[in-house]
Amino acid sequence: MNFNDLLIQERELCIKALCEILADQRKIDPRAASEVLIELNSDKFSGVYRLMRPDILYKSVSGQPQVIEVNKQTYLSFDPFVMTVDDIPVRISPFHWNGVEFHVAGRVKSWAAFEDWADYWIDSKDARYEEGKDWLNVIHSVTPPECENERWNFSVDFGSAEVSCINELLEILIQIGAREIEVGSFSMIDEYAD
Repeated sequence: MNFNDLLIQERELCIKALCEILADQRKIDPRAASEVLIELNSDKFSGVYRLMRPDILYKSVSGQPQVIEVNKQTYLSFDPFVMTVDDIPVRISPFHWNGVEFHVAGRVKSWAAFEDWADYWIDSKDARYEEGKDWLNVIHSVTPPECENERWNFSVDFGSAEVSCINELLEILIQIGAREIEVGSFSMIDEYAD
């Protein structure tokens, strides 16, 4: 199985779980909505890092907004492998579509292209919104890259975004200076957690 096959299958499992939970929630509250764009009111983050799209948003009986984040328990199990993208090694470990972590070694002078990518895929202008459409082909969030031991780390909840989204991200990481990339859900999968 190649990387794109893994991406397709993991995305399909995630979308299936999202659809099932949304259908169940709409039996309780027909107004439950998916992928609503929210800007966090926090000085800790800025720009695209303040944006998120919860899986499902609904109003409780008391009228307060409530969020459901869908975290499926299963993932595609496979032995980690290394592939190359533009002659750069990319180590792929098992991952959850809604919590893919990236570890990037290399000299990155600017994250502007990455932030542009994130802004496009989170759809900060809500340009992909269509009345009655549940899944908008968007990521749900991205964390700010943080440098630790000469390695940049960040994560992405790929939400309902298409598979090409990850391939574009890998290309951008290489363009901005990545010389080695690791991809996986290291903190979510016990056998890989530190």
